[in-house]
Order: sequence, then structure tokens, then C-alpha cells
Amino acid sequence: MKFLIADDNADERALTIEALRDEFEHAEFVEISGPEAFGTGMADLEFDLAITEHALGGGDGLLLLKTLKARRPCIPVIMLTAHGSEAVAVAGMKGGLSDYLPKSQRHRLVEAVRGCLQKAGTGNLCKPVENNQMCEKWDLAISRLTSDYAYSVRVGPDGGLTCEWVTEPFSRVTGYPLRAVRERSDWLAPVLAEDRPVFERWLDTLRAGQQDTCEYRILTHNGEVRWLRDHAMPVRDWSRGKVVRIYGAAQDVSDRRKAESEQRLMWSAIESSNNGIVITGLADSDYGIIYANSAFQHMTGYSMEELRGRNCRFLQGDDRSQMELDALRHALRSQRDGYSMLRNYRKDGSLFWNEIYISPVCDEHGRLTHYVGIQNDITERKKSEATLARYTQEVQDLYDNAPCGYHSLSPDGSFLRINATELRWLGYARDEVVGKMKFTDILTPRSREVFDQCFPGFRQAGHVEDEEFELVRKDGSVFPVVLSASALLDEHGKFLMSRAALYDITDRKRVEEAQKQLSSHLQLAREEERARISREIHDQFGSLLAALKLSVRWLSKRLEHEPVLHEKTIEIAHLIKEAMQSAREISTALRPSILDNLGLLPAIDWQVKQFTKHTGIPCELAMPSDEYLEMESERATAVFRILQEALTNISLHAHASRASVSVQVGEHELSMTISDNGRGIAGKSATGTHGMFGMIERAQHFGGKLHVSSQPGQGVTVVLQMPLENSPSRDGQ
Repeated sequence: MKFLIADDNADERALTIEALRDEFEHAEFVEISGPEAFGTGMADLEFDLAITEHALGGGDGLLLLKTLKARRPCIPVIMLTAHGSEAVAVAGMKGGLSDYLPKSQRHRLVEAVRGCLQKAGTGNLCKPVENNQMCEKWDLAISRLTSDYAYSVRVGPDGGLTCEWVTEPFSRVTGYPLRAVRERSDWLAPVLAEDRPVFERWLDTLRAGQQDTCEYRILTHNGEVRWLRDHAMPVRDWSRGKVVRIYGAAQDVSDRRKAESEQRLMWSAIESSNNGIVITGLADSDYGIIYANSAFQHMTGYSMEELRGRNCRFLQGDDRSQMELDALRHALRSQRDGYSMLRNYRKDGSLFWNEIYISPVCDEHGRLTHYVGIQNDITERKKSEATLARYTQEVQDLYDNAPCGYHSLSPDGSFLRINATELRWLGYARDEVVGKMKFTDILTPRSREVFDQCFPGFRQAGHVEDEEFELVRKDGSVFPVVLSASALLDEHGKFLMSRAALYDITDRKRVEEAQKQLSSHLQLAREEERARISREIHDQFGSLLAALKLSVRWLSKRLEHEPVLHEKTIEIAHLIKEAMQSAREISTALRPSILDNLGLLPAIDWQVKQFTKHTGIPCELAMPSDEYLEMESERATAVFRILQEALTNISLHAHASRASVSVQVGEHELSMTISDNGRGIAGKSATGTHGMFGMIERAQHFGGKLHVSSQPGQGVTVVLQMPLENSPSRDGQ
């Protein structure tokens, strides 16, 4: 296929050829600058179509049109001009011009060329040919024009259609052999039922004598659905005034339809997107906006008419000194993707934060043609981030400056986090501890043993509460803490880290020690007072009763001859005897002399027997019989008083039928267990009574431990563990 391009401007000729090149990639283009260049040699060339400018250097396009038509009346001529007018167009059409286009509509040139070639191929502009057959020249032109097929259909008297001929590409497009076309009413190929009404209306238009174009779907021989664009021109028998033949060319536009469908889907998606999307030109247009979707218009408050041609920088208002702009400028200079977050302003002046991604868009030859920008209004996210940052700072302040220590440990016991409070306690800087020290590094040896024992169990159980440790400061000083911790586990139950809270209990320990000292002092004072009262009762009151007994005995002998008085003196003597017995019992209860005279173990034996004697409750005693126990007086008194209190509780509250006391003496410790089979006590009541507190305080004062266990209906068991003498490892507990 050969085209003649006439224009006195070489750049304009190049633009025209470029516009046609994609559609007619195998076409040959002959360029001239004016009518004078259309000489004798060129006039002998066969052109399929000519395109001319009106204003030519050596003449005008109308002159060239006249020259062309004089020599080749069948050639279609299109005037593509930047200097035309309505008068020029009318004159051109009268002179045989096929179409007229301003250069501002150069994008319509391909469609105009295709239409002119089809009309030329199906018309009757050349001299008539016998039997109304198309001349071979235009048959070839149509075949070159379309990548698909041309055809001729005879219209019968009843309007029936019979295919006279069809070009070979028909089989390639439809899959049907050429012979299958003849004598068929649906002679092109089976039209889909959904498109049959459109197809029939198109045929009716052709039968009525009007040329028309129709797009419809067919079902190919192998079952594939394809789109055809069919342009047909009816031919009349003027003697009868009826359409007798239809010439047409059908083009497979399935790919175009698919592309258009995908394009519609793409634009629909762009318009439906919640993100603002803009397409801009290049630097020569100052990156002016070509397109902006609805989301962008809603985001900014500007309409498309207000946005078109403007650079997006106008959204920054007077706020042009933002550092993030450098990233976008660099991306534009280097023709690469870019990203930034900018402060932008809507049409109403309100501020919004804009998250921007830009990307270059290139054509099929890799040439940059546009930029596309995707923009998100992240104002609410920015507000949330600011709020979150503020809350995070507040939480961090609370964490760091809490009145207690916080830390987190890794599975091997190393510090992962630690708050400022605990660091102040220890005297370390954060970078000295986190990732460099283990918790055991700041523990006393005894606390380290406790930690090594409880940490593996803690990793399994996931929690520990109120565990006491002694921490060592950087300067070597020691202070006590109570620790509670929980474990953070993964979805498989694997230990990830611990989170612990510590409380400095130095003051509490000081108060407890003071209370212990006060309690000890009170206990000692009570014991001393009891001993004093016991001695006074024994020494003074006992002496008075003894003297009184002697006096009454003397008086009784003198009154033997007075029966009534003698009987009274005997009665008084019995009362004095009972008073002396009561005095001895009171004195013993206040301070058993056996404890001072014979020691703790005999005193325990005596107390158990007294319990059975006075309560009637059998009490079994298991105790070393030949063991000599050396223990300071105050410590022995504490053990004895604990035994007394426990037995008193049994007699008053247990409702027991039997009891037992077991005493074992080790190398450094005495262990005593008192139990009964009474009704028992539940929960905190086991250690919550005043008597129990007194027993616990007595034991703790001397470094001992008292444990009480009980279940309802199963009695009570009290276990005392008392060091035989002061021990540094126990005395500080």
C-alpha cells in the first residue's frame, strides 16, 4: 500500500506519517512539498490514497487535488490542514475531496484513512466493470487495508443474501472453509444469539440503501467467540431503484475490544479507588495535571476544570520549604519512582497530610511520556500517630519513673529491658545492664541460689509472686526486694521473655525488724514479769500461807477441847492447803520452774502430761529421752510458749479426741510438730489469729520458721523449726 503525503513542512509530514505508521506498518509513504513536485514521473506511480495540506509553498492543496483527480480520478484524497476554512472545505468536497480534517484533529486521521479506502474499494468511482464486479485494483486495496477479509453479497428479490465471493482471510478469522459460505443466510459465520437483533437491524439498514458499520460477535468453527467490525456499502440498480449487491470488509477487533474492556475496567478502578490518582505531563508542561480521579478531587476540593494544567505544587500554598519535597524533585530529575509525605492545603484552606507516590510512565519504545501520582490523605493517621506517640511517651514515663522497678529477662536470664527506677536503685547506667548483665549478676549468693531454683519452674508455670531477693548495688551495698513476674510465651507455649515488677522493701524490713525487736522486747518483758510474779507468789505469798498454816495448826491444838472451834480451824487449814496448791499452780503457769531447773525437753514432757491431765485429751509424745539439749533461756522459753499456745488452741477450739507432739533435735536445729484430729480450720484462718501471729513472731525473732497447715475436718498441724543458736544465714531472714 502506498500513500502520498503533501506538506511544505517536513516536521508536519513526519507527524502525519507517525500517526499512520502503527495502523499501516507495511505501507510506503511518498513525500512531496507542493503541486510542482508532482511531476510526470510521479504521476505514473500508483497511490492508494493522498493526504495534502491546503497551504503549500508553491501553490495550494486544491490545485494538487485537481491535478490528482485529473490523472487518477479513483484516488481518495484527504485534506489535513492547519490553514483551512469552511470555504476551503466546501471547495474541496466539490472538487472530489474524500475527507477534510484540521491538524488539531490529527488523532482522527487513521479512522478517516480507513473509511476513505473502504469507500473507494466498495464504490464505483472508476469506470464500470461488467456484471457489477469490483475491479481487481480495489479488491487488492481492501485486502491490504484490512488484516481480515472483504466480501461481496448479492441481494435477491426477496431480500435474501447470497455470498458471491469472500477473500481468503475469512477462513483464518472464522475457521470455516470458503465453500461453507455460499448459499447461507448467515453468510459471514454464526452470529451469537445475543447479537442477532443488532446484526439484523444492520442488514435492514444496508437493504434500505445506506452504508453502515456494525460490530457484533461470532462463534468461530472451534467454538471461540470473536468480535468483528463490519463496514458495508450497498449498490443500487438504478433502473429498478433497489439494492442488488453489498460490498463490505470485516475486521477482527477482538483484541481492540478486549483492550477497550480492560481500559474501561482500569478507568473504572481508577475512578472507584479511594486513593487520589493524578496523571501529569512532563517538564515541558511544568508537570501539569492531565487527569485527576474523583478521589483526588474530593480530597483537595478542586474540580477537574480547576486542576487541569496546574502543577501539584499549588496544593502546598505558601508552605514550600518542606524538606520532603527534595525527594520528589530528585525522583523527577532522575526519572524514577518517588515517595514523600507533604503538608497540603485544600481549596477551603484546611491542612491535610498527603502521602505521595510518583512513578514515570513510558511508551512501548521506552520513552517517558507522563507521570502518575498516587496520593493518600493520611491526616487521621498522622493524628493517630501523634496521639500514639504521646501515649507511648506517657507510658514510657510511667514505666521509667514508676515507684517500683521493672525489667524483662531473656530465656537465659539476661536483661532485655529495665526501667530508670531500678537503675537508680542499682546505681548502673542502662547501657551497662541491657544485653550485658544477667539478673543473677546483681543477686547475693543466697538469693542467686533461690533464683536458680525458682527460674526454671517460673518458665514452666509462667508466673511467680512475692518472691524475696537481695540485690547488690554497683557500690556493693545490699538491699531487699520483693518480686512478682509473669512470662510471655509464643503460640506454642515457648518462653520468650519475663516481665517483672520489684519493690524495694528496705523500709518494710526496717519496720519489720523494729516490730520484731519490739515484739521480742515485749515477750522478754512479759516473761520477766511472769518470772517475777511467779517468784513473788512462790516466795512471799507462799511464805505467808506457810506461816498461816503453822499458826492455824497451833491454834487447832489449843482448841481441841472446843469441838466447834477446833472443827473450824481444821476447815481453815484445808483452805490454806488449797491456797498453797493454787499458788504453786499459778506460779508454775507463769514460769515453770522445771524449765529453768531441768531444761526444755523435761519441760515439754511435763507440759504434755499437764495437757492430758487437765483436758482429758490423750496426747502422744515422741521425743529423745536421753538427749541433752543446750539452748539459751530466751530461745527455750519461745519454744515452750509455742507448745503451750498450740496445746491451748487444741483444748479450746479443735474438738479433738487425740493429739500428738513430736520433737527432733538435729545438729543445728530443733524441729517440733504438734497435730490433732479435730475439726480443722480453712484458708487464711490457719495463720490469721492473734495467737498464731504471736507464735510466728516468737519463732521469727530467733530465726525460726513456723508453718501451719489444715483442712476442714482433718485437724491442724503446726511445725516449728528453731535454730539451736544464732546463725548468720538465719538471723537475717
